[in-house]
Order: sequence, then structure tokens, then C-alpha cells
Amino acid sequence: MRNLLQIFILALVLAGLSLPAAAQGGSLSGPVLGYAPDSDGVRPIRGIAGASLLGERLPLGFATSAVEVSPGQDYVLAVSAEDGLVRVLGLGVEPLTASTIEGIAPAPDCLILSPRGSAALIVGSDEGRAWVVTGLPAAPTAATLNLAGVSGQPDAWAVSDDGSTVLAATGTGLFLVTVEGARPLPSAGAVTALAFLPGSLDALAAGAGQVAVLSDTAGQPAWRVAGTFAEEFGDAVAVAAARGRAFVAGNRSVAVVDLETGAVSEFAGSCQVTGLARLSGEAFRLTGVSAEPMWMIEGSDEPRLLFIPPVPPAPAAAEEEGR
Repeated sequence: MRNLLQIFILALVLAGLSLPAAAQGGSLSGPVLGYAPDSDGVRPIRGIAGASLLGERLPLGFATSAVEVSPGQDYVLAVSAEDGLVRVLGLGVEPLTASTIEGIAPAPDCLILSPRGSAALIVGSDEGRAWVVTGLPAAPTAATLNLAGVSGQPDAWAVSDDGSTVLAATGTGLFLVTVEGARPLPSAGAVTALAFLPGSLDALAAGAGQVAVLSDTAGQPAWRVAGTFAEEFGDAVAVAAARGRAFVAGNRSVAVVDLETGAVSEFAGSCQVTGLARLSGEAFRLTGVSAEPMWMIEGSDEPRLLFIPPVPPAPAAAEEEGR
């Protein structure tokens, strides 16, 4: 029954994509699983998990050096390649319009969103500079973080949904960072990926072979190992929490860990995993837009790896390849 439903939805998606642009109007319609950055724009992922296609690219209106889509799929955070300013753009209605977030030095290195997207961490290109942004997306306000107490160059970051707490992992340990300053935290081993639980100050820390839960980060922090992986899993490149489980991405594998029982399910894929980008429901995008299929993991009762077909080449490009 589920497969039949997916086929039906896919047929509707295909029919919707074949409609003329004028018939579709200026707003997005039909089921949208999420959005994926693509060449100074974003592409809607139309359909449902297991029956979805990439839609037409929605241009952001300016060249970008970094783009992140909110976990709620309701806005985009982007850095302008021309002036280095950080801008926020609402999703759902075309054309997309941008507003600048004040108080952030131009051309930051990276953008990190909180689990629900209500806050963001902006890491500067200059060593020792970072900002936390709250009130996203409607009323963003930036505050400068004090990184003086962080020892070493951070390899992983995380920000809580209320923006009050930031975690940074370096080669020398784990640090709690606020606008007042930074202090070291007890560590459960080498950490290569961090994420807060949605709406919580508890966090996940993943490294080689395990994922652990750090509770009460701003008070009396305590560690609990939630699950361990096979040796060949390697270092974690990203971690996220959803529905009482931890999703841990390795270079070519994804592990799903039940945070109560410790049960671990591992999924080996043929793709090069680039991260865990939240989509609608309990799904995460594992790869980006390319000439290859886009991969995702659906976190239902029985998690599974799924792929989204790549965008077909333009007619001119297809003719050139055929010569």
C-alpha cells in the first residue's frame, strides 16, 4: 500500500512539473520535502520520501559563497559573494526577497543552524570571531561570542535553539561558549561532530566509533555513551537528533541510534556523504545537487536510504554529450 501511495504521489509530482509556469503562478504548490542549495539558488525537492524529484532552481538573486536551508524549510541563510554580508530569505513564495543581518563582520567562514532553525552560529574568517543569531527568521539579532577560552581551532560546532549555548570541539577538548566567555567541559573522547537536541540544552557528540549524550551542558554536564559502531564506520562527519534517535553520518555510512535502548542500525551507501541536512518529517539529506542521484535517509519506524534522481541535463548539454 505504501509503495502504491508513493507511485501515486510521484505521478502527481511529474504532472505538476509539466505544467506551464504561468499555470503554476508565483507561489509553490504541492508537497515539498525540502530544499537543496544549487548554484546561487535552491531547488525544491517535490514529493514525499521515496517518491520525489528536484524542481526548478529558485535563484536567490545574488552570488553566494555559503548557503544553508533551515531545518523547518521556511528560510535560507546565505552569504553574499560580492559584499560578504549574511542575508536571510523566506521560502514558500516567489520571488525570494532578502534582508541583511546586521552586526556580523563580512565574509564569514561557515553557517551553522540550530536543530529547529530558530538560532544560527556564524563563524568568522578571522580566527577567534563568531556570532550567535537569534530570532530567526523574522527578527534576527546578532550577538558576538567570546572565544578567548577556546584552546585550539574548532573542528565541530553546535548551537542550541534558544541561542544561549554554543559548543566547540577542538583537538584539545570540548568547550562551552557564551557571550560571556568559554570554559572547558568534560569529554567522552575525540569529537568530530556536534548537535543539540531540538529545544534542549542536551547535546550529541560523535567521534570515532561512538555517539554520546551530554546532558545539562550549561549546568552540571554529564556524559552517557548512547551507542557504538563498527570500526570501519570511521569518524563522524555529522550528527543530528530526531524522534528519540541519533543520526550519525560517516563518510559512506549512516548509523541510527535509539537514545533509550542503545540499539544501532547501520546503513552503508555508495555515495560520499557530505552532511545531515534536515528535511520535512524525519528525513535528512546526505548529499547535494550534482549529476549523480541525491541521497537521503528517512527516519521512520524502519529507517531506510533513498535516492532522488538528478536533474536531467539541459537539451544543449545532452546534445553535446551525444556527439
